[in-house]
Amino acid sequence: MVLTIFLVLPLLLGCDLSSDKEDNSGVRPNVVLILIDDMGFNDLAVNGNNAVKTPNLDALAAQGVRFTRHYVDSTCTPTRVGVLTGAEPIRQGFTPDARGISPEVVTLPEALQAAGYSTHHIGKWHVGHTTQLAWPNQQGFDTFFGFLSQFLLRGPQEDGEFNYKRPTYHNPWLQEQNEWPQQQTGELSEILTRRAVALIDSKNETDPPWFLNFWTYAPHAPVQPMSEFASKYPNTPQGRYRALLEQVDDTVGRVVESLERNNLAENTLLIVASDNGGTNEQIDNNAPYFGAKATYLEGGVRTPLLIRWTGHFPEGLVFEKSVNNFDYFPTIAKAAGADLPPGLPGRDLVWVVGNNADLDTPLFWEAGNSEVLAWSALSSDGRWRMSQYFVGEPVLNDLNVDPPGEFNVLKDNPLTGQLLHKEYLTWRHDARLVPVIYSRSGNNGRAQLSGASMQRSPGFGGHTFAIAVTPDRPEEPSLDLRWEQKQFIAYHEGQWNISFYGSKLTAVLNGTIIDGGSLAYGQCSTVALTSHFIFSALYPNKNRAKIQLYVNEMLVGSKLIEHPILLSDNLTQPTYIGGDSSEQNFFRGVLGRPVIYSERLVSDSEKSTKIDNGIARVTANLCDEV
Repeated sequence: MVLTIFLVLPLLLGCDLSSDKEDNSGVRPNVVLILIDDMGFNDLAVNGNNAVKTPNLDALAAQGVRFTRHYVDSTCTPTRVGVLTGAEPIRQGFTPDARGISPEVVTLPEALQAAGYSTHHIGKWHVGHTTQLAWPNQQGFDTFFGFLSQFLLRGPQEDGEFNYKRPTYHNPWLQEQNEWPQQQTGELSEILTRRAVALIDSKNETDPPWFLNFWTYAPHAPVQPMSEFASKYPNTPQGRYRALLEQVDDTVGRVVESLERNNLAENTLLIVASDNGGTNEQIDNNAPYFGAKATYLEGGVRTPLLIRWTGHFPEGLVFEKSVNNFDYFPTIAKAAGADLPPGLPGRDLVWVVGNNADLDTPLFWEAGNSEVLAWSALSSDGRWRMSQYFVGEPVLNDLNVDPPGEFNVLKDNPLTGQLLHKEYLTWRHDARLVPVIYSRSGNNGRAQLSGASMQRSPGFGGHTFAIAVTPDRPEEPSLDLRWEQKQFIAYHEGQWNISFYGSKLTAVLNGTIIDGGSLAYGQCSTVALTSHFIFSALYPNKNRAKIQLYVNEMLVGSKLIEHPILLSDNLTQPTYIGGDSSEQNFFRGVLGRPVIYSERLVSDSEKSTKIDNGIARVTANLCDEV
């Protein structure tokens, strides 16, 4: 059956090659990474579209490697997280949005800084803006010029308070370093391109190596090309979009020209890619592939990728095997002589191309929460794509027989679908376990949690904290004043806590108190605080949250919050287990090692078999492990 309806994501606000050129393998290269916003596979002329003009990008393809099976995420933010961390965005809580990348995570620019590179970000960010911990200068960039979110481009921005509006290319409000945004005169793409070219023009062959991370906004909507490009095309949606594409191509051409003008081209690793598929709103951006931005069909996640590095990548090669945006980090780190964080799933593309290597592991995508969710899996051999959209039945595509991914063949291949679904469930549960650092400070389970600062506390997106609790039985509580004090099971200053007083359990989050009933003395009980917060920049009146408290997998308290507040930036402080930050109010009993899961889990009677999101997923064995 032909799939004719697209369901898009709602706003839920990772060898040496022979060459005729000189081998520069002994010199660490400069690195330029250009990430284009919403450019589809069919927006690149050399990919087969004669109706668009991309001569500079086409020339770059002839000078390096053009990848025809390059996968990213379906929207901009998770792709950018994958580029910066070299791993799946879900591991940082982005599905697709989160508060930011945890500062403990080693990002690509931080790895390059440690290797002696200067690092520079120009253009769009969109990887978190509600806390400075998520801003570019705190994520490894020495310099930053651009905008944290497209919803801040229109301004005006008042000191201490952002003003969210629909984006614009005209006279944008842009930010320098950590300073407050200021309005600029001119057109957004031109302002950013001039800054990127000026940075390159300030470099020479004897400078220490440097990294330029240039993330354009074009051709993202609104489609507002400069007049010098718009005048070449009809004043129609299609004409304006093609004009904006030509402007993007001009931007890339000016960057390449600057590298050549300053004798830097030979020793610069240049990567140009798009962050997700095109929207298909003005032209067919993604042909021949089915789907568009915000879907997990081939057209939504298969985008252009061009790489040039003289002496390391061959000229004019078309590489047709699967690669993805997690591969940028190891490729750049290896070239730069930088240390690579352990456990990253990506591969060095110099090695991949040199060995004509196949993809050796499945790829997975996910967006949403326990109420609405979409996911997809691509088999390790690249043949099968299994997808589940927010509603309806799952879809299986055989990309060997049907490369565009148009036809659902699940009925004819049920075992293949079952296998991919099983692999996806294993991956999603592993990826949602938040990797905190557990430092024991007492024999009864008292401890401190650190690391994973952006995910450790609830209050943004989905979150579950679960722990085994065994309260001591007071022999003479009336004679022991310690039993008249609140005992903290878990405590994070300015964020949240779970406490025990008498035999009563209480949780406090976002100013909301949830009474959890009684816990039995001398018996192990599982306690789980689970929540989901939705914050929308453009529609704050739709902000809402659901908070629930479970004991022994039974729901004992639940609250819905309209207009929740965004909690403080006190995220890097430790989370105390069995006490509070004053080293008082200790829990009298035994606590197990807690589990933190980046999703609101639900009662097992309400769980979905498609994602196995019941509360027992994290609580079932907690008492056995104490």
